Amino acid sequence: MVDFNMTFVAQIVNFLFLVWVLAKFAYKPLMKMMEDRKTKIANDLSGAETARAEAEQAKQEAVAALNQARQEAAAIVEAARVNAQTAAEKIMADANAAKDALLAQGREEAAAEKKKALEEVRAQVIELSMVAAGKIIEKKLSTAADKKMAAEIVDSVLK
Repeated sequence: MVDFNMTFVAQIVNFLFLVWVLAKFAYKPLMKMMEDRKTKIANDLSGAETARAEAEQAKQEAVAALNQARQEAAAIVEAARVNAQTAAEKIMADANAAKDALLAQGREEAAAEKKKALEEVRAQVIELSMVAAGKIIEKKLSTAADKKMAAEIVDSVLK
């Protein structure tokens, strides 16, 4: 059945020697390398979690900064709109004031022209009245009293 010879015993001794050499020189360094790798992976995972937390915090800060920038932009736009509205109202007020001043000046000029025209008409009417009266009475009126009387008559007619 089983035949034990020296070859088999030598193989067993060689195998046990190989196991002892591997245990002494390969197993401990291999186990140390595996433990170091396990520690490195744990540290990397911890670092990754820390980096993820920092990235999340940075993201939240960026979102907050973006919201603040949007609010500031909205405030700037609103201030610009208010300034533009104020400027438009001031321009309209200035334009209305200028319009009113021009209208008042135009009215004053028109009143002055009307007064001048009425005085010219009055002078012409007085002159014509004097000529007509002179022809009627066959003599020319020229004294200051006659002119005054003609002026009073014309004033009473024009009013």
